[in-house]
Amino acid sequence: MSADQEYTVDDIIGDLSDLHGLLEAVRVFLDGMDYGVGKERNHQLDRVASLTSIASRFSKQILELTDANYRQLKAGRAAE
Repeated sequence: MSADQEYTVDDIIGDLSDLHGLLEAVRVFLDGMDYGVGKERNHQLDRVASLTSIASRFSKQILELTDANYRQLKAGRAAE
């Protein structure tokens, strides 16, 4: 999309949905990985999994709020 094209509320909801789907797929993939135990534990992988989980939850929350306030956003009004 170029800068001169209109970016609508529908575009935002679609992009948020795609972002959430991507983050969920990564989260599920990370959940299935072997993190090791004890001294062999991969703590960096733990951090990546935690951050991905947080980002997934936030993207879902933003998507749900955007969807719930669709009419107001479409009309250019702030949520009441």
